[in-house]
Amino acid sequence: MENSTSGFSKIIGYLAILIIGFGLGYWLSHKTGQGSNSSSMGDTTYLSGPHSHRISDSLAHKLMADYINENDTTRRPIKNDSGQNLRGFFINRQPLDNILKNKSIGGISIYLGVDSLAHATGNKNKVYTLIYMGGSYNPKFKLGGTESKIFNKITGSDTSTYDFAEPCPNACGTFLTVKTNGKTKK
Repeated sequence: MENSTSGFSKIIGYLAILIIGFGLGYWLSHKTGQGSNSSSMGDTTYLSGPHSHRISDSLAHKLMADYINENDTTRRPIKNDSGQNLRGFFINRQPLDNILKNKSIGGISIYLGVDSLAHATGNKNKVYTLIYMGGSYNPKFKLGGTESKIFNKITGSDTSTYDFAEPCPNACGTFLTVKTNGKTKK
């Protein structure tokens, strides 16, 4: 009888932990805005899902160092057009200004693509660039629905798609000096 009681107690304990875990997950997802799709149709500044937010310089350095560590130690690292391990990109202000001058644009969509110049000159060794364009939130978007979250073709506007961002290295900013495995890297 004692064994069946202790087995029953374990099951109740596991169920309690499971219920608390689901409750905590639900609460956290709604507290961070990742579990709610209750934005009004007129307010396109808020839709469910992760959002950009400011982070500290120290966290940015840590995240960049983690990426550098992963990219430098992988079997096939991502390279720039000079064959150096890619650290990031620099985007000139002019294309961003051209995109954002259209007031119906809510942000910038950034995609990875093959670097067309490197590809055209015969460098086909995993050299990528950024393809970026204006976009706006789709007010008809619903989680699990068929509508895309972002529109990239804005009615009455030129999409202004750009296909080049200067790779780092060599277009690195001064912020990129990070320590990985105790060594300073750029």
